[in-house]
Amino acid sequence: DKGVSATAGVSINHLTLNENDIGEYRTFFRLSPPLRREEDRQAMVDALADGTLDIIVSSHDPQDADVKRRPFAEAAAGAIGLESLLPAALRLYHSGAVPLMRLLSALTIGPARMLKLDGGTLAPGAWADLMVFEPDRAVRIDAHRFRSKSKNSPFDGKPAQGRVWRTVYRGRTVFDLDADPIPVAEWYPDGDGVRARSSSGEGLPYWSLAIFMADEDIGTGPVERKNRGERCWSVGNGY
Repeated sequence: DKGVSATAGVSINHLTLNENDIGEYRTFFRLSPPLRREEDRQAMVDALADGTLDIIVSSHDPQDADVKRRPFAEAAAGAIGLESLLPAALRLYHSGAVPLMRLLSALTIGPARMLKLDGGTLAPGAWADLMVFEPDRAVRIDAHRFRSKSKNSPFDGKPAQGRVWRTVYRGRTVFDLDADPIPVAEWYPDGDGVRARSSSGEGLPYWSLAIFMADEDIGTGPVERKNRGERCWSVGNGY
């Protein structure tokens, strides 16, 4: 009301978990701040959906196994969150609580704008920082397969939807889950967005069209896996 420029964020843990998830005081759920009541969680989800909350953070806080094996009150607070961020966040989309584009905005362009970073978009000429994922692919989160040395994930063993197939950082593939090799890709302008093609001119396993919204400069659009006919999404700069 006073015209103050303020931003607000929330961790994925507090958006998708509540105090009931602690169960028999499993220390992977000992977080800071602690998990709260379901009413509090729902209030944060509503605030994310209506734009009161600007960003979602992974709250990535690795902890050594030894400090998590102690009694609940003595165990270190914190949980890893980077590698489970997307499937955990997609819970909110699949439940109908938060629209997909609002969710992706809070994960990409929202943090980029707040931190004044030149990213979070697939605009022509921008860095090719993006990922390709299937929002509906059923997965089971397995912390033992994480690249992180720490495994203290509150989502370990949980069923979810959303699988990342490829992550590209500044035009270089840094993660690729696809069984089929993907040629080196380049992005070129095409109408209101950009498309992906191989540098050799050959067809890619994916085609991508980045849609630039009038009110949200987040480059996001549907991706069709031509070889399987499945729908994915490409997202610029996932944080």
